[in-house]
Amino acid sequence: MKRRMYMFDFARLRTYCKDELAALMALLERLGYNELGLYVEGAFLPDGQQGAVRHGVITQQNADEILALAEAHHMTVLPMTNVLFHMEHFLCQERYAHLRRNGHQRARNLLNFEHEEAVPFALGIIRALADMFHTKRVQIGLDEFPFTPEEIPTIGRYIAAVTAAMLKEGLTPGVWSDMFWMEPALLPYLPRETEIYDWNYYGHRPESIRYFRDNGFEQVIAVPSDNGWEGFVGFQRASAYLRARGDLAVAPGEIEAFLEDAKNEGADGGMIANWENTTGRSLWSALVPLARAGLWMQGRWEYGKPEEEQVEQALFGRMTPYTRIVAQLRDLQVHNLEKGELSLPQDALYQLPSMLKLLNRPMGFWDDTIALYNEALPQMRADLEAWVPISAQEKYAHAALCSVVTNVRVASLLMSVSRARTIYHEAALKQFHDPAAFLVLLEEFCGCIRQAVAGLKDSIAARTASTCNTGITQQDIAWQNDLIAHLEKILSRLAVYQQDPTTAPALRSYTETIYCWDFTPSGYTPQ
Repeated sequence: MKRRMYMFDFARLRTYCKDELAALMALLERLGYNELGLYVEGAFLPDGQQGAVRHGVITQQNADEILALAEAHHMTVLPMTNVLFHMEHFLCQERYAHLRRNGHQRARNLLNFEHEEAVPFALGIIRALADMFHTKRVQIGLDEFPFTPEEIPTIGRYIAAVTAAMLKEGLTPGVWSDMFWMEPALLPYLPRETEIYDWNYYGHRPESIRYFRDNGFEQVIAVPSDNGWEGFVGFQRASAYLRARGDLAVAPGEIEAFLEDAKNEGADGGMIANWENTTGRSLWSALVPLARAGLWMQGRWEYGKPEEEQVEQALFGRMTPYTRIVAQLRDLQVHNLEKGELSLPQDALYQLPSMLKLLNRPMGFWDDTIALYNEALPQMRADLEAWVPISAQEKYAHAALCSVVTNVRVASLLMSVSRARTIYHEAALKQFHDPAAFLVLLEEFCGCIRQAVAGLKDSIAARTASTCNTGITQQDIAWQNDLIAHLEKILSRLAVYQQDPTTAPALRSYTETIYCWDFTPSGYTPQ
């Protein structure tokens, strides 16, 4: 493929880190990529402007450093933003509050496309990025925006005005495909010079590539993803999402499925999307699909040759346990999908509703998952312990997998702790007629919670180590600290029962209306 692109998600709580980006771009060159899609949304600050949305956004000095790195590694840079939806970086600021789509439930994300300042505001963002990165191409998003059928002409005129102005100034617009694929009435408003970034994360969909090319768009870039937001580590799977071909199977590692569709339809560009949305995830734990796609787009992928052998040599120039560990993690994720819990074991380590959902599953629900995790963990941990990284890329990859494998262990621990709900209810029934048994059971319950707290602290330690010398922020660690505080509050509230079960408020009366985990309605009725 002529254009071989990787999308680096800077917008989602990342800060600029030159050393990490240098390591990534050296790796991308080795894998055959020739373009970096820098997804910033509003996380950039042109010279002379004030009021950055957060610390660590890209400045002009940073942009110059990125361009120098790109030149050194024979790559170009495509800045990527959004000028309709996903605009919270801008619209959360009071100075832009008047441009929100007030009255809409997503007002802080959605630009008021009918406002007289909407088009000039969007063009200001686009020009700033074009100037910062010395480019004539800007990807302007336009994905996933909410609308009613009555709003289509108004939105269409806004899109037409922005893209026409870009073309008049010599700038080529790029847009995500989804809204124009799902709502053909929007397509006439889009100039045919526009580059279409046709994202499809679930296997095959040649129809969308064909649709845009048949409608006169020359530049159609296929965009699969490593799907790294789905649990411990992403994998490929078939789904009918956004009219993907759910009837055509894909192997868990087959990221090239949609790239193959594009090539067969005459398109000559591909981009691998990495959406790094915290909760323990990192691009450095998603290098296998990155390598496989890069090799495929260059024509270097050899079917029939072991994935591990090809990927390891491409990534590190030697054999390490990285690909083998990722394959084991991928197998765990396939199990989670088949169980109907694709992301819950991972999300439960960061989000209170997910943790409560995991803990309140019926007794025995997680037994097969616990057994599978515990069978895989010893070998993964031994491989990581034996691996001595020798390059910057290996160090980042090793630390990222240490964090992921720790999370697998902690998720298994939390699943085991879910039995504590039954213990709690048994304790409630024995509080008055068998105080001694009550205290034993209550201590067992509290011991389960202490295990969960200890596991979350291990997860935090591993994540902290994996984010050293990177631009990954630690928002997810703050969430985990909130979970720990929640569990420790439960321990504190139950301490009164352990001190004197006969004079403390009746535990049984509480279990009629509350869960043991979070003191919210349960529907439990004691016998």
